[in-house]
Amino acid sequence: RVWLINMIRLDLNNSINLGTHSKNTIIRFGVDEISYNNFYWGFINKNWPAIITNITTDWECSRTWISNKNGAHIYINFVYLKNKIKDCLVPVTNCTDKSVSIESFYNYLDKWEKSIQSRNSDEDSIHQYLKDWHIKEVLESYKFYKVPKLFFSDWLNEFLIENHRNDFRFVYMGPKNTWTPFHVDVFGSFSWSANVYGCKKWILLPPGEEFKLLDQYKKLPYKVSEESLRKSNVKFFVVHQQQNEAIFVPSGWYHQVYNVTDTI
Repeated sequence: RVWLINMIRLDLNNSINLGTHSKNTIIRFGVDEISYNNFYWGFINKNWPAIITNITTDWECSRTWISNKNGAHIYINFVYLKNKIKDCLVPVTNCTDKSVSIESFYNYLDKWEKSIQSRNSDEDSIHQYLKDWHIKEVLESYKFYKVPKLFFSDWLNEFLIENHRNDFRFVYMGPKNTWTPFHVDVFGSFSWSANVYGCKKWILLPPGEEFKLLDQYKKLPYKVSEESLRKSNVKFFVVHQQQNEAIFVPSGWYHQVYNVTDTI
């Protein structure tokens, strides 16, 4: 069964705490509407998701990776990206056959841009998703984003970076109808993900609900849908994450993510 999400605005004069609302809702609020202390006790400590708005407003990538035409239509600035990061090699997943290839960032952007220009229907989109890209390892000095105050505590990446190991700071970008398989975050950690451009649909399962999906070999599915979850009587939430919003994904919450539009 699906639990409908009530996106409610928060009263600045009230303390934000999960004890004040039902655990059948995922709350949306502005990054400046809550203190770190309230966020920690209300969401991190309670292991509960949240949508935080106004996250990317002052990020460099929000000024340069995307552009707007006459203050109206917002689009991806392929010209800037091709010139700024053209020589990087990036991992690209084919969402159709699950294969992964390494190609130049420039070539990936070129294919993506051409597919947008010639797109007449959803079927015309390329289904190649640039994901799990460790851009900060390659371009360490490039300050294209800022860590929001609510996510300053990052014990996992702090440990990995200090010990010169691969971190878990990724950039994802790709066409509409690409997606990320059903999974849970590494080492039982929690995570946050910000949308610079586009809209994503998140399907989130509270811890323990994933066991209802095990097959006869005790394996979980590679891909889930709202329909398949309903058939298995799984409790789940559906959230649409818009541009300039971050989602907090708590520890142990399995999730699947679909790109409703072209996204970064």
